[in-house]
Amino acid sequence: MTMRYSALTALAGLGALAGCATVPAPSVAARVVVVPSKQLEISAVRVQDNVSSVLVRGRVARRTIMPGAIWGHLHIEAWRGGERVTWADARWSTLSRHRLPTSGFGAMLAVPPAQIDEIRISHVATAHRRACQAGACS
Repeated sequence: MTMRYSALTALAGLGALAGCATVPAPSVAARVVVVPSKQLEISAVRVQDNVSSVLVRGRVARRTIMPGAIWGHLHIEAWRGGERVTWADARWSTLSRHRLPTSGFGAMLAVPPAQIDEIRISHVATAHRRACQAGACS
């Protein structure tokens, strides 16, 4: 009888711990806008509240079946009232047509969640980045 009671108690305790471990992080109320890309499909975007910052994660997949690498990065911006508050760049691992058709990305925005209304995610090709570094972008 005591063996059964202790086993049930242990199972109940493990169930309570598992429940604590599976509680999702609070999400942010900001609207997420994904800018369409010719090369990448951006999906499964999740935005999590980390008290003084915002974690943005998601998946990317190639849109076309063309061989070769897809260059560039994801540009993630936080906006409030029509003004950009902060931004971050995110990269992804290799996208293969056969083995790994999707890849994950993630970036931390150093701004409290209450200070943003919108999060914009866009793919920036390498050529565009070089033009911006030369001062020729808007």
